[in-house]
Amino acid sequence: LSLTRQNLNPVRYNISKVNKCSYGAYEISRTNKKIQLTILASGSEVNLALDVSNELKKYKMFINGEWVNSDTKKTFETLNPENNKPWAVVPEASASDVDRAVKAAQNAFEGEWPKLLPKERARYLRMIGDKLRENAEHLGKIETIDTGKLYRETYKQANYIAEYYDYYAGLADKVEGTV
Repeated sequence: LSLTRQNLNPVRYNISKVNKCSYGAYEISRTNKKIQLTILASGSEVNLALDVSNELKKYKMFINGEWVNSDTKKTFETLNPENNKPWAVVPEASASDVDRAVKAAQNAFEGEWPKLLPKERARYLRMIGDKLRENAEHLGKIETIDTGKLYRETYKQANYIAEYYDYYAGLADKVEGTV
């Protein structure tokens, strides 16, 4: 088994057969798209999973509260710099897609957001930071696959970005009158 950065998708399978080895016990199971290696050693368990599917991840754009494709239906493949192979398909945003996204952001900014109390704004910003931290592992893996950066760096970046939201959440109720 060889592990590459693109194949780090942990998945659990029911242990159907346990084999003894000098380190404890291990089990290898395979489905049509995943290979799972479970190692049981001195009371601890280690799981490694390989995604062996050839399917590309498919992403959409988030505009005005909805996941949507490009209005032109155009997409492009993004390449994994490690092996120069496509790993995902993403929408190719058109000018009208960008206009819709900007208009939705402007409407959101002029809509309920300015009417919220600073304490409520802070709560939303903290929630965004919390979600970033909760998903730091997943975001780090995606960024590693897409850019070729080291996982330990992209994982830390996802957590670090959350700190910005925490910082501005702390400022949300600090009205002092300066610019």
